[in-house]
Amino acid sequence: MLNLHGEKLSEESFYRTLQESAKAWGAEILDYSTCENVLDEKATDCTPHYLVFIESENPIEKPEILDEILQENHPVYRSFRVKGSIGCLKVVQVKRGSFVQLKEWMLKNTDASSNQIKIPRVLKNKEVVTMML
Repeated sequence: MLNLHGEKLSEESFYRTLQESAKAWGAEILDYSTCENVLDEKATDCTPHYLVFIESENPIEKPEILDEILQENHPVYRSFRVKGSIGCLKVVQVKRGSFVQLKEWMLKNTDASSNQIKIPRVLKNKEVVTMML
C-alpha cells in the first residue's frame, strides 16, 4: 500500500493505473516497484512523492501520464497533489534485468528460497532503492 499522507493507494488499484498508463505509453511493463522519495538519499526535492521503478520493453515517453491517470483514478491522491502535500511521482525506467538483480540480492540477504521470493511492490530498504536508482 502506498501511503504518504493518508491517501492509501492499494497495490491492486495502483497496478490498474499503471496498466492504463502503459497503454497510453504503448509500453509493455515487465516489472515494477515503488517507494517513497525519503528512501532516496540523493533526492534534492523535499516535497514527499513516490518513485516508481519500471522495467519495460520500450522507452517510456511522457512519464507524467502515470501521475495524471493516478489523479483521475484516486480523488484523495489528487487532493493531496492539488494542495502540494504530495509532489508529482517520478518514473524511473530501470535497465533490463534490474528486477532479476533485485531478486538475487534478496536471495543473498534473506533466509528465503528462490520460490519464496517475490518482488516487493513497495520498497522499504534504502540499500535496495539505491541499487534500483
